[in-house]
Amino acid sequence: MQKLKRWWQDKCIEAKMKLDIAREQLQEERGEVNIIAIILIVIVVIALVIIFRDAITGIVESLLERIRSSADAI
Repeated sequence: MQKLKRWWQDKCIEAKMKLDIAREQLQEERGEVNIIAIILIVIVVIALVIIFRDAITGIVESLLERIRSSADAI
């Protein structure tokens, strides 16, 4: 009976250790997923800037011209 009890305890400890390792791996992968998501967002933003480069340039130039004219008026 003692052998069976000891065997059962060993298996429970082994299962708990494996579960702890699996939890650690899942937490590590979440960090990697966040990095991938950030990289994809940066790529999308860069693509949008490239696509709408002329429009963005026009808006920025217009805003700067308004600022200059307002500064000259003061």
